[in-house]
Order: sequence, then C-alpha cells, then structure tokens
Amino acid sequence: MGSNDPDTSVPSEFEDVRKSRAEAQTETSAEWTSPDERRRSHRERAVGSFTKLLEHDPDTGLLTPDGVEQYETLVNGITHNDGSKLDAVERPDSDRKWISPRSSNAGSMKGAHPSVVGDAHGDGEMLAPWGVDSAELVVEQVEAYLFAACRDVAFREYGTGEHTDDADAFDAIDSHGSITRWAADRLNDVLAVVADSEDRYDTPVEVAETLQIPTADTGGVTPGTLFRGYSRVADPDGPDDTTGQYHSQFLLQRLYPLFPSGCAPYVAGLTGVTDLDLDAIALERHVPIANRREFGVTVDDYVAIRNGAIPEEFVEDDFVADAGRYPYIGRDMGTHVHTDGPYQEYYRAATVLLFWDFPRASTSPYVGGSPNEADGVTFGPVDPFAIVGAVAYEAFKAAWAQKWRSFRRLRPEAVGGLVDLEQRRAQTPLGDAVLHDAVESDPVQDVLDVVKEHNRRQAEQGFVDAASDAETMLLGQMYPEGSPTHPAYPSGHATMAGAGVTVLKALFDDDTRIATDGVGMRPVAIDPDDPTSHVFVDRGDHFDPAVADQTVGSELDKLASNIAHARMFGGVHFRSDGERGIRLGEQVAIRFLQDHLREYPEGEFGSRFEFTNRDGNRVTVTAHSIDINAP
Repeated sequence: MGSNDPDTSVPSEFEDVRKSRAEAQTETSAEWTSPDERRRSHRERAVGSFTKLLEHDPDTGLLTPDGVEQYETLVNGITHNDGSKLDAVERPDSDRKWISPRSSNAGSMKGAHPSVVGDAHGDGEMLAPWGVDSAELVVEQVEAYLFAACRDVAFREYGTGEHTDDADAFDAIDSHGSITRWAADRLNDVLAVVADSEDRYDTPVEVAETLQIPTADTGGVTPGTLFRGYSRVADPDGPDDTTGQYHSQFLLQRLYPLFPSGCAPYVAGLTGVTDLDLDAIALERHVPIANRREFGVTVDDYVAIRNGAIPEEFVEDDFVADAGRYPYIGRDMGTHVHTDGPYQEYYRAATVLLFWDFPRASTSPYVGGSPNEADGVTFGPVDPFAIVGAVAYEAFKAAWAQKWRSFRRLRPEAVGGLVDLEQRRAQTPLGDAVLHDAVESDPVQDVLDVVKEHNRRQAEQGFVDAASDAETMLLGQMYPEGSPTHPAYPSGHATMAGAGVTVLKALFDDDTRIATDGVGMRPVAIDPDDPTSHVFVDRGDHFDPAVADQTVGSELDKLASNIAHARMFGGVHFRSDGERGIRLGEQVAIRFLQDHLREYPEGEFGSRFEFTNRDGNRVTVTAHSIDINAP
C-alpha cells in the first residue's frame, strides 16, 4: 500500500465486535415465562395470557378446552422457533393473523442481542408485568377505564369542569363537576385501597411510584398529572412530563422543508431561502377527527373480537369528512397512533431540530471544530434521519422478544372481559375469582358504574341495538379490531418511542432550552378557539411561563410519553406496557449508540455521546463503556 493510499482495513476491535455479534445469534436465553404462566395449570394460566385469535367460549369469553390446547401449540412453536408448529395451530375462521411471533427470536449485528436487553441499566432483566390476580393490575385496569372515560375531554380543559370536562356528561358523577377531577380522585382512592391491602406498601404514593403514575407535590394524582408520563430530571425543580401543557412541542410544531436537500441548515440563509414565505408550504400536524363510537362493548362483539373477527367496521360517519385538527382530545391521540408509521414522530422531531438549527451535541467533533469541515453524513443531518430508522428495527425486535418469548401478557380488553364476567355476571368458571379483591372496593365499583353508563351510551347513539346488551363493564375500544394481534407487554409504540427520543437526545444538545437559548423556534399550543391551528405561548395573550424551563430533552421525553399513552387512550395498553417499554427502548438505543460510535471515522471510533435518561441520570456512551451517573 502506498503512503497516499487510503487505509481500507477494518479496525481489529470493530471486527471483534462483529464476531461477538455473530456468536450471540446462536445463543439461547433461559426459558422465559410470565408469572401467570409459571404458577397455574394449563387452563388457568391461559386466563392471564394473550390468547387472541384462539377459540373463546361465547358465554364466558375464556378459552375453550380446544383453545387451551392450541395455546400450548402456539407457545411451543414460539419457544422452538418452529413455523410448522405455528402453522399447525387451529383457530376460528379469521382474516387476522398473529403479528410476527418468530421475530421474537431475531438476532442483531448492531447493538445488544434483542433477547438480553432489559429495561433498567442494560442488565438484561426486564421486570415481569403485574399478574392477572395482582392488586397492581386492578389499578392499571382502572386507569385504562379512566383513559376511555376521558377520551373526549380537551386536554386544556382538564380540571376545569367546563365544556368537554363537564361531569354532566355522566349521570353517575354529575355532582362532581369535572370529569377529570373525578378521574383523578378515583385513581387516588384506588391507590389508597391497594396501599391498605398490601403489606409491601405504606402509602398510596408508594403504590403510584411503583406503577410509575406521576403525582403532584401534594402527594396525589391531580388533573394536571393525570395520564402524564413518568420521566424524571436531576434537578427537582427542572422540567419533566408534568411541566406545562400535555403535548410535546415536537408533536405540535409545523413541519418546514429542509433546504438545501436537508443538509447544512446555514446554507439556507446564504441562499435566501429563509426570506421566503415558508409558512405557505409548511405541514400542519393534523390528525383525523373521529366521532364517539366505541367497539367491543357487548359480550357478543367482545368474544368475536377475541376470536379474531371484526364484527363492526368503521363507516363513513365515524369520522368528520374532509377535516383534521391538532390532537385536541384523547380520542384524537388514539386516532393518531392508529394511523402513524413505525417511527414517523422521531423522523419529524429530527426535521424540527434540523430546520431550526438546534445545537448539536457538544461531544460532536464538529462543534467548535474544523474551520473547513462541517458535519454531514457523520454527526450531521444525515445521522438523525438514518439512525431513528435503524434503531426502530432494533427496538421492535427487543419488544417482540419480550412480548412473545417471555411474557405473553393479555391486553386490557381481555381484563375488561374478566371484570365483566366476575363483577357484573358474577361468574367464576375456574372456581375462585381470578381478579384481586381490590376490584370489589367502593372506588373501583364507582368507576365500573361509569363504565356501564359509558357503554350504554353506545346504544343511545344508535351504535348498539339494545341498551341492555351494551350496559357492560367491558373496556370500549377505539378500533374495530380491538387490540393488535400480539401481546401487550411491552408496547411496541413505547419501545420505539424510547429508542427514537434517546438517539435524538444523544445527537443534539438535550439541555438546550426551547424558548430561551437563542433558537428561532417559538413554542406553540393548540388554539383554544380553533384546534385546526395553534398559538404562540412564549409571549402574548397565550403566554405559558412553563416554556421557559422546557428543554430539548424534556420535550423529547414528553413526546415519548405522548405516543405511548396515546395507545392507552385507544384502549390497547396498560401504563406499565408504555412506561417500561420506553425504558426498554432507551436501553436498546444506548447499546445501539455504542456500536454506532465504532463506525465513525472521526478519532478513535468516533467521540462519545452524552444525554440525560428518562430517570434523570446523565449517561455517557463511548465505544468502550457506558456510564450512568445519578445526580
């Protein structure tokens, strides 16, 4: 090789990493099972497991004896990665299929092996979900019911008792004044019931912390913390998920085109593009407007959906024709995550960060660096667009490993079926009640009264023929198909969210304040008078003082929460599916970033990444180490 010839050899350390990744593909982890599957007979354990698309009894909604047998065949096929066993599963006629069970055995050549990524500190351990007979599951199911009851309340009206939040919407709580205040109060009451019944808890706040339910400084859930995410910051007075409005700035900001061709934002100013009227070609962040139809609220429809049928389809009147708006209410959020692409929110967030030329991470070798060389492919605009797609693939593989190989957790729709069976119909086909005694408590029964009224309204609106059929304790679904045909835990949307926001926090300076650090982007909120538009909140009539503290990192964390919890508005996930999914995605991203650094030519395997994780700890990632430093 001549002295001027480029060195095209692969660094030995990089080659060692490749070999170790290849070897990891042949490794098999210990057998994983959910707590429900470990401690029950075949029929009993299936009650707490994901059994959608199998045969369920038309009266009880539980698996038939044949359904139990087929469930064992399904698990056997997953465990042995055997497609022939999966194809041998007999199930009711349905056009629906399970979503990619064998992806749970996928490997990876970048980042950690999907089967060994955990949700805490990368130690390979994912906390098991709450068992179907646990007190914690009662809290999670109550919150799922509350998400549904509050679907049509405008976020800006939470706690006001006005307009969409007026409790007159429900006969059972009309004296309470506010739907969301009632919801927060009932959630606090249920937390207190669990604290009193379980020796492992001393206070309701301890229960809330364990379940990652944010509370106010007063120690309880309020309309201001209701349905929020559980991100934390190093500074107790710093911004977190409960700071400011419900929506992340990255969910609301208009999308402007990047010039020229998405590279080197400063060139746009040199060419005069920034003097053009870009608002004329900006994209609003609108979602379809769904009407108040719920699915699966009768026992017949519920069982059909569990078997894989779609008994009622969307019709034209289910949506407002030729119209969209910003996600003004919970139903809008649920609609948004029924129509989104796999990683579009993080691609869009990257577009916002690049268009407004937010500072890159200070660890980039190009920040205050070369007088002649700018970032571009590495550390530059190409990097975030490419990396959010690449890490999405790894995030979904890690989520699917936990979903199918490990826990096979049932969905909230199925728990709603158990609640209706045991509480309304007073049936216990397995001998003893499956659900925890907390479901018998007064606050839970108060919630169930509202659930019955909420479902009965479907008949009053003409969506169900008979009110008596609709007055159930089933969890109304936003989607005709109900939940997806893969297990609940962890949420795929949430795992992708955790991975997507983590890589963006690593590539950009996540401490940059949105409104006060010299960035040209002005914070916005949905226009209270016109949800098809937005208003500026950094000054003027709609001024929100909270925006002064919000940072790139805190708003990216809030974006992850928005997307994860939007699936809860849809009725298809529990809180722990989302919160732990976000943290799993974060761990996937950290290991992915470590390998990503090894590909950089700048310096010895590139530089390093630094960012604050969802728990408020500062993370430093190099090609050789991962350091997580608590404040």
